Amino acid sequence: MVVKVNFRTQVKAAAGVDSVKVELPVDSTFNDLMTEIQNKSIHNLNSILFDSESKVSRSLLFTINQSEQIRSEDNIGLNDGDIISIFSPISGG
Repeated sequence: MVVKVNFRTQVKAAAGVDSVKVELPVDSTFNDLMTEIQNKSIHNLNSILFDSESKVSRSLLFTINQSEQIRSEDNIGLNDGDIISIFSPISGG
């Protein structure tokens, strides 16, 4: 199955691309997707997406199919064609 990963805000700036498509085995989960991104060092984003213990950074925001917010610890199942968007929090004043 193929899952599209959209990069937003600072994650997009760091990646240098808007999105990537990641091929995963059927019945993969969100954690499987993030492990695949980490293992392949997709666009050298590991320092942004993962903490010093190689866990998904808790400071990031994730949505699935542009509607439902998910947390890294939710480990939801994914389907072919799902779209995961990754945002870094924006602060300002």
